[in-house]
Amino acid sequence: ESCDLLMAISKQTYNINANVCQRKPRIKGVDLTYVPHGIKKTVHRPLTEEEISPVKKELFKGKEYDFVAFYNSRNIRRKSTSDLMLAYRIFCDNLTKEQADKCLLLLHTNEIDDAGTNLPEVRDKLCGGYNVLFSPQKIDSEKLNMLYNIADITCQPSSAEGFGLSVMESIMSGTMVLGTCIGGIQDQMGFVKDDGTPVTLDDYTSEWPSNSDGRYKKCGEWALPIWPQINLQGSPATPYIYDSRPNIKDIASRLMEAYKLGRDERKRRGKVGREWAISLML
Repeated sequence: ESCDLLMAISKQTYNINANVCQRKPRIKGVDLTYVPHGIKKTVHRPLTEEEISPVKKELFKGKEYDFVAFYNSRNIRRKSTSDLMLAYRIFCDNLTKEQADKCLLLLHTNEIDDAGTNLPEVRDKLCGGYNVLFSPQKIDSEKLNMLYNIADITCQPSSAEGFGLSVMESIMSGTMVLGTCIGGIQDQMGFVKDDGTPVTLDDYTSEWPSNSDGRYKKCGEWALPIWPQINLQGSPATPYIYDSRPNIKDIASRLMEAYKLGRDERKRRGKVGREWAISLML
């Protein structure tokens, strides 16, 4: 209430701000605005196979993969990185050995982080010898865009997320996304109500603050949402805080769904997502 301007990067945060400020109600568009992250469409964009081929050969040491699941976030607990790795193992367990050998989980993150865990140990102990590759080096936006283009789907199974920047970067790059329906991630999935109209700022209330309960399940075909389990965690200073963790088996199921679509269909859906995102900017 002491702030002159609140700028929310997600519809969920906007709704929280609007409802928390009781003694000084905020005026929509004046001192309370919804301003999601902007992605430059000339930077994150679809590339041709010819453009990404040299990077693929260097990164994969000449090996070809039929399905690449990509993760681009920090190795911290709320990003559920190790959950994704175990889900990938479950996904591969349900393929033939030949199919699994042509799949890859590509993790663009630090391998070890005190705020997260030791991911190489997770890989060695839990991933059953399946293909898991780390990309820990800092890279510029152009090279990052190449990684999004190499991927068949970008995964963001966070338990808490303000916006989820890698989700929108992936969509703008023309690559499908898989993510937990929380925070700003849900804004990027194109959810529509039963009558087919988009879910807007005005649909959120203090009684219904998020679509994480799955009230509206129909979304853009570029996105595969995961409905979280509502858990609590806390500390003496903060006795409880909601933690919306996705079920590991649900992540694995969504990976399988994306895999079965085939590369051509995944690319088509990714293109639809990019066109949708650009339409929001006009």
